[in-house]
Amino acid sequence: MSKKTGAEGALLMQSPVSGDHLRIVAIVQARETAQKFSPLRRIEGWPLLWHLYQNLLRSQLVEQVAIATSTHPRDDSISAFGRENGLVVIRGPEDDVLAGFARAAELLDADVIVRVLPAESIVEPGFVDHLIISLLEQDGDFVLLEGGTQSQCRGVETFTRRALDRLMMDAHDDDLARRHVTDYLRLHPDFVRIARAPAYRLQEPESVISDRPIGSP
Repeated sequence: MSKKTGAEGALLMQSPVSGDHLRIVAIVQARETAQKFSPLRRIEGWPLLWHLYQNLLRSQLVEQVAIATSTHPRDDSISAFGRENGLVVIRGPEDDVLAGFARAAELLDADVIVRVLPAESIVEPGFVDHLIISLLEQDGDFVLLEGGTQSQCRGVETFTRRALDRLMMDAHDDDLARRHVTDYLRLHPDFVRIARAPAYRLQEPESVISDRPIGSP
């Protein structure tokens, strides 16, 4: 994890799951079958999914980025995009997003998961780190913005493997948990430990649109 130097205090914290090494991964949930617009929709000449991946690589705390999609044939284009660009793609059942995330977290050996849903805005890496640091500093399992705080950076959620494992163990039969994962945590705030992230000022949109090839430093 040598490239991560911008938030040393967070990196030195002990894993909330086990061991001393905290493995933080970002999983982009990309499905042609579930979103109003395609994750492969082009922005500044490149697919939205490409911009998301590049910006997550710029996070100071995220160690690995992967794409999660379904096994539905309509999502084959997303899987093909990942393969063509050397990205990790994990596919799971269309009607059980929770199980798909649990499988991805296991395969990636994740302690903390940043879940990214392709949205209208481009994910800002500083905001991702802001959520992660808030989660770790407060020893939480799921982070929400402080009450009354709004964010223009939609579709970014951070939670621990511990929270994901508990959802699988105690809430997998619940349709809300199975299909929407973190909506269950919002509806049941006592289910896991909730951290609160302060307000965050986003950069200008053009400052987070990448023009680098995939995999470039």
